[in-house]
Amino acid sequence: MKKSSIGETEYEPFIVGDRQLGEVHWLRQDAAESGVVLAGLWKAEDATTPREFDYPFGYEETIQVLEGSVTIDFPNSPSVTLRVGDLASFTKGTTSVWHVQMPFKKFFVCS
Repeated sequence: MKKSSIGETEYEPFIVGDRQLGEVHWLRQDAAESGVVLAGLWKAEDATTPREFDYPFGYEETIQVLEGSVTIDFPNSPSVTLRVGDLASFTKGTTSVWHVQMPFKKFFVCS
């Protein structure tokens, strides 16, 4: 069991490629024979995070929106807007463009 209390200093930059796409607080980062498991909180609150960015899903990812909203565009599917309380699951390899309305925070689990 791992318990985490989160203060503002408990986040670190979340970097994809050479760009900071918000901040992350890791609850779990495991790599085992059965696969990778990642879980934590991701947030975008200020000018350090672009409001629009490409996001390739590198894992199967399930999220719950805790604060704010986001519209996610997909190349061959309709866009989806997620708001507080919404749950969504995305398939590994999905490409997307995120349009974040800040502040935004999500809980995520990747496998």
